[in-house]
Amino acid sequence: MRPVIVSVLSVATATMFSSVAGGQPLLSQMKETAENRREMVILSHNDSSQRTPFWGAYGAGVDIIEADVRLRGTDVVAAHDRIGVRRAPLVSELYLEPVARVGKAAWGLKIMFDLKEAEVMPILAELLGRYPETFARGRVEVIISGERPAPDNFSSYPDYIHFDGNPGREYSPEALEKIWMISDDISAYTRWNGKGSIAARQKAALMKVVDDAHALGKRVRFWGTVDNVNTWSTLFDMGIDVTGTDYPARCTQFFDALYRTNYVFPGLLPVYVPTGGSDGKEGGMKNVIVIVGDGMGPAHIAAAETANRGALSMLGIDNMGFMRNPSLDSHITDSAAAATAMFTGEKTANNMLSTGPDSLPVPNTAEMFAARGIRTGVVSTGDVTDATSAANWAHSPDRNDAEFIAGQLSVSGLSLLAGPGREAFDKRADGRDVLREMRERGYAVTFSADSIALSGDRVVCLDDVKFSGYLDPSRADILAPVMRDAIRQLNGPEGFFLVFESARIDYASHIGDLRRAVVETIALDAAVAEALRFADADGATLVIVTGDHETGGLALTAGDRSRGYVAGQFSSDDHTAAFVPVFAYGVGAHLFRGFYENTDLLKKIVSLYELDRP
Repeated sequence: MRPVIVSVLSVATATMFSSVAGGQPLLSQMKETAENRREMVILSHNDSSQRTPFWGAYGAGVDIIEADVRLRGTDVVAAHDRIGVRRAPLVSELYLEPVARVGKAAWGLKIMFDLKEAEVMPILAELLGRYPETFARGRVEVIISGERPAPDNFSSYPDYIHFDGNPGREYSPEALEKIWMISDDISAYTRWNGKGSIAARQKAALMKVVDDAHALGKRVRFWGTVDNVNTWSTLFDMGIDVTGTDYPARCTQFFDALYRTNYVFPGLLPVYVPTGGSDGKEGGMKNVIVIVGDGMGPAHIAAAETANRGALSMLGIDNMGFMRNPSLDSHITDSAAAATAMFTGEKTANNMLSTGPDSLPVPNTAEMFAARGIRTGVVSTGDVTDATSAANWAHSPDRNDAEFIAGQLSVSGLSLLAGPGREAFDKRADGRDVLREMRERGYAVTFSADSIALSGDRVVCLDDVKFSGYLDPSRADILAPVMRDAIRQLNGPEGFFLVFESARIDYASHIGDLRRAVVETIALDAAVAEALRFADADGATLVIVTGDHETGGLALTAGDRSRGYVAGQFSSDDHTAAFVPVFAYGVGAHLFRGFYENTDLLKKIVSLYELDRP
């Protein structure tokens, strides 16, 4: 049987990283290591009481199947109480024969017999000996708990038979060799009910058992625990190696997903604390930077803040609000309808991109601002023809028609477009070369994000390398120079409007991967820091940080800021109706406080530009 392996990522030594206030972290040294990788062993508790003994637990992929056993004459039966002995099934029929039939596929499985009577042991040992092909050479192992023989006799049993040990008991080296784990009743240490956290003093007593057992090289189990997600997560976080459950399928699914839903960020990305000099300033706005975390809701921000040890640049912004974001035809918006609302000021139906529900175009930011001499730009880590990016410069009744969307770039009026997605521009089914058209119109076309600020007055950058795949923690600062270069390319006396999107927060949340969602959110915050730094130096800039919608229904279940640990569960693999936060800093930032529709975002920006809508 394959063990359920879950990973906890170790935290690099504190000397590798700078404090929040000082310097840049050594991101090149940040890597997720396997030093703390270990397995959580799942035990199907008193398995014979399950509706489908053996097969349900075996099919769920547990590591240990436990059976309470007694004698009925000379037969070993699966029974917890004496009252059930008369009708109890034979252990051989319930477990030994099925394991033998499964054959090699069961190798690695462990069966734990909880002996309710000491007299069971010799008869059970003889019974096991009848199945040499199953138990010989440790193919399937046996653990004995309950009324065990004296420890001095442990070594007289075959190699495939091991024993459950007790904390605080002295064992000879020979007996210790035969002990598979150290177990105790959790109620001897705490009355914890499985909700919230364990009281500090009680947790310390439990941790002493854990530490002592690990010092002997043994696993640890506490029985009598509450059987819920919070308990499983807490036990794992404490370093307890074995958890018993009456819900084997549910428990194995939880630990299968644990790597994706428990994360330690191995470092510290410094934040920028804004000076507040232009915050809330009335009038004189020249530049706007809208930073969009696609799928980023409040829990995503809280997860990133916890993982980055209590620090995010966006949380240094004082002016905050919330946006409501249903589409015209659904309580749950998609990205196209959300982006249309945010960047045209008009609601539309899902799947519609800067068009009304009648499929007619609705003026977007490139058309509104570029026509008035304001330089406009879009940067995205997702395909530039996708919803959040394209809603600013194209129109389509179908958000998925990438070639139709790309074909509108030459008449968009954008000064900058950067991100991946080259194929829709020059490797098209219709043979049209949009990039050649852009060059003919005076645009510099580049395929490296490193040259955004060096390529001319108007730039198209389609970098399918730098923006490909999820970010490793060592690349968590990758978006900061992209933001810096985008600002440098757009900045001028006429002012600019820039939309900067991190798309992969959404991607990670769709697949329920908290680890990736956290790293992508921290990376976005590095871009936020650059925008805030520019706003302080410029004095005529508004910075907005928000999401277009929430993805995944993320709920945080555990965390520890001191070591960058965060745990959470996704309740959905799609978008939700959760409100999204809006952080605003700089000129006119006070207008973005409160609660409003996502269509109001652009209307507030337009009012600050003192422009009338066309």
